[in-house]
Amino acid sequence: MNKGYTLVELLVVMTILSLIGLTSFINLGNFREDKLLDTSLTNLQSLIRKAQSDASTGLRCSGVGGATWSVEFKDRKSINLNCKAASQQNATTVSVLSLGGDIQIQSISGDSGCQSSFPANSVTVNLLPVAAGMTFIDPTASCISTSKTLNITLSGKTGTRTVNINKGGSIN
Repeated sequence: MNKGYTLVELLVVMTILSLIGLTSFINLGNFREDKLLDTSLTNLQSLIRKAQSDASTGLRCSGVGGATWSVEFKDRKSINLNCKAASQQNATTVSVLSLGGDIQIQSISGDSGCQSSFPANSVTVNLLPVAAGMTFIDPTASCISTSKTLNITLSGKTGTRTVNINKGGSIN
């Protein structure tokens, strides 16, 4: 009796391994996109928390105290962390978060389905000092400023993720 493998058995095993490898390779792209979307969400939350922390601790802006800290959603791919001292005419951009790959800000909305004018206009979240909360500013959608919660939805090839910012200071 022979103790080897037949050519058919080897071909079947190689076909099965090829199918497993191909399936893994195809799903690797989705895995990367999903991770990029999760990383973008985490980076956005971190940027908002940094602004919140800087406002709460009274961090100086351009060497001047009493600064206002804000997060400005400029367009679908970039978010600015800004500060503005009382003596300054314009805000200073401290850092910019650029969303990578196909990740973009899909929408910004408030309570009860209130839609912002984003991306036609930038939307700003002002962070007030020492647990005073936040204010939301949209130049054309007044319902945004009266909303208690701002919902920012990021989208990518593999789905969407949402950040909820509450005027009381919570960021989910």
